[in-house]
Amino acid sequence: MSKVALKINIAGRTYPLNVPEAEADAVAAAAAEINKAIELLRKNYAVNDTQDLMAMSSPTIAYQSKS
Repeated sequence: MSKVALKINIAGRTYPLNVPEAEADAVAAAAAEINKAIELLRKNYAVNDTQDLMAMSSPTIAYQSKS
């Protein structure tokens, strides 16, 4: 299985990843969902710290992935 190099952006930071070609779209979609969750929290709470926002969004994203 061939791998592709991706650069995904999460909360304003770029992360280089090598993923199987068949998973590239899913990984990019996951990064987009993480960013949506972070922005939703940023708009609804008086929290601006990116690390806090990522931590706060983690339970929601984990729960959604099990559904």
